[in-house]
Amino acid sequence: MSDLVDSSDPTNPVDSPMSESQRDERPNDDTNPAKQQAEKTISIKVPKERKALVELFLMTFRSQLKDGCKLGESCNNYYCASNPNLKEDINALAIQLTGSALNSGKFHFCNCTNDMLAQYLDNPSTTNNHVTPHFLIVQSKTFETAFALQTKESTYIEDLIQRVFSTEESLIHSFKPSSSPSSDNIDFEGLERVYELISKNESATKTLTEAIAEYTKNQSAKKLTQVNHVRQFSIILQCPQLMEPTTHDSLNHINICILSSNKNCKIALENTFKEMPKDIFKRVVSVYQQFITVQLYLRGFIDVKIAHATRVLEILNRANESRSIFDKLPFQEFNNDAVNNIVDLKQDFNRWMSGIMEKERFASSNQPMPKKNKFDNFAFCNFPFILDTASKSKVLQIDAGKHQNEELRNAIVTQFFTQQTSSLYLVLRVVRTNLIYTALNEIINKKRDLKKSLKVQFVGEEGVDQGGVQKEFFQLIVRQIFDVNYGMFELNADTRNFWFNCNSFENDDEFMLIGVIIGLAIYNGVILDVRFPRVVYKKILGENVTFEDLQDMDPTLAKGLIQLLEYEGNVEETFCRTFQVETEAFGKVVAHDLVPGGEGMMVTDKNRQDYVDLYVEWRLETSVQKQFDAFMEGFQMVLNDDHILKLFKPEELELMVCGSPEFDFDALERSTKYADGFVKEDETIVNFWQVVKSFSEQDKKKFLAFCTGSDRVPIKGLGNLQFVIIKNGDDSERLPTAHTCFNYLLLPKYATKEKLREKLMSAIENFEGFGLK
Repeated sequence: MSDLVDSSDPTNPVDSPMSESQRDERPNDDTNPAKQQAEKTISIKVPKERKALVELFLMTFRSQLKDGCKLGESCNNYYCASNPNLKEDINALAIQLTGSALNSGKFHFCNCTNDMLAQYLDNPSTTNNHVTPHFLIVQSKTFETAFALQTKESTYIEDLIQRVFSTEESLIHSFKPSSSPSSDNIDFEGLERVYELISKNESATKTLTEAIAEYTKNQSAKKLTQVNHVRQFSIILQCPQLMEPTTHDSLNHINICILSSNKNCKIALENTFKEMPKDIFKRVVSVYQQFITVQLYLRGFIDVKIAHATRVLEILNRANESRSIFDKLPFQEFNNDAVNNIVDLKQDFNRWMSGIMEKERFASSNQPMPKKNKFDNFAFCNFPFILDTASKSKVLQIDAGKHQNEELRNAIVTQFFTQQTSSLYLVLRVVRTNLIYTALNEIINKKRDLKKSLKVQFVGEEGVDQGGVQKEFFQLIVRQIFDVNYGMFELNADTRNFWFNCNSFENDDEFMLIGVIIGLAIYNGVILDVRFPRVVYKKILGENVTFEDLQDMDPTLAKGLIQLLEYEGNVEETFCRTFQVETEAFGKVVAHDLVPGGEGMMVTDKNRQDYVDLYVEWRLETSVQKQFDAFMEGFQMVLNDDHILKLFKPEELELMVCGSPEFDFDALERSTKYADGFVKEDETIVNFWQVVKSFSEQDKKKFLAFCTGSDRVPIKGLGNLQFVIIKNGDDSERLPTAHTCFNYLLLPKYATKEKLREKLMSAIENFEGFGLK
């Protein structure tokens, strides 16, 4: 730390004391000739590049000697106007103190933490009545100058660091924008520049980390109640040293203080995060991700420190959700790899459900929950933003397995005590040539069994369903239902996505069926080739729809509505629209009023926003209400647990249904295993990968369907698929075969690449139907 003299002791002063003849009643004449000459002399004695520092010290000491500090009469600094014993000439003494600071690195500043004249270099005429060393100074060129010189002034810089990061009052008044110094806003760019400069100096960095450690330790014992004090956390959390494990105790102290603050302070902090520049906000998120990751790997278990950090990360996630679309971080930035890779999700799920059941139990009995430690029943499932889609899928499968085991146990108990036959599984017996009708009939008759483990049997065909048959069932029924000729869904030519046909002749049962099918697929971990716009998944999760959803679903319609809103001429005469819209239904035009009497109500400059809002609501909600309600009824027959569904974002639910859109066959090659004589260096295997990688996307889908029973990519990508290639004899005319239940490909050792291509293409083109494989 700097070699500061005791400012209260006038016997340990500056270079040479003033004589009695030089003392007066502290004149305030800024044009004092003696001062001007002294300043001129000093400016000649020091290098030119240090002139700014000299000017700043002169300004600081003159203001301190002239106006004093906030401590008033309680200030014990002899060199302050607040001290009644001070009699020296202000101008001359300021010069003397400046010389002492420059030559010996000794300063005589008051030990209070108030505003300093930060803008002096830009506006030397500015004055401030509360002058004391303050970190705002480093937002000027002076700070950079001091570091560049690497002389005795560095002790001054270290003292500034220590002073500012030692008290709450100092941090609260630091780093305010020059344009609005009285506000609680933060000059993030200036703060970032300061941290960058400190990071380049080992001694300054050490001072900073030590000061933050001491300060945060003291703060952790406080309960924050003043909203304007939350800015201290935004300042400290930007410190790059917090990425280092050696500072994690400091971060934990910050977390304790944040979490113990009142509701208004938490809201204020969330708003501060919301307004942060995107790159700085991302860095703060990274600080917490790093903390959780390091703590998990070091400890191997979840402790209260990890729980605290996760709860603060939740505040950051809420702030991210309310940021503008351009400044919002992708939701994946809040997924934590350590949590998703090493945490036992089954145990976490059990703790989560235990907490939910306890709350419901007390709620139903109208009794208050007993006060508990915040760490009790901590579960990452309560913070779904931290889990990636694959982990959430695993949680859903854990929940499904729990229900399936309960159903199996109940069926066994029923058979044992009542001697009545009760199916242990949900067995759907369907006819391939009449798939939709027979599937619908089976589901209606067996709706009580929908949470049992699924088995599918095609009537008249051999085969025991170990996973492959049900995959084919889902694939075939989805293909038929989404056929535009069937009339249930309409296909958008631009997006190639399907939307509910508001003019469909089909009854509610068919829409209920597709809801059940999608629910069963999710419940049983089967990925489907379903191309819905994302708004469907938002509606499933009960989220509000917006104009952006219409843009995603029907970009051509949305573009036309934007043109209507932005048109600067006469809307009524140019567009000639009424509050009535039309759709085409099997060759006929059908009109729909957006409001009663819409046909006679023209769209004008004044009501066009109302027209667009009503159109969006009609297109996404009203027009398909009957169809979507039937769809949701079927979906909720399988998945009716709101707790589970609330884990997912719409994008994640879409991944659960459709799988990953990336066909990364390089990743599949890296993860593939070989058996019964094949190794990855074998010529046949080398030829095999060259052939499949040359396939078109459509043929790659057929290949996946042939080998796995589904043409969809797993949520985590093809690299996560457990794919095995088994040698099935030497060169022959046999076609490759597959066991889709286990993702096994049985491949003969074909003599040439051309023959391998021919046989493989023949196999994938003609595989459909269990008896053909």
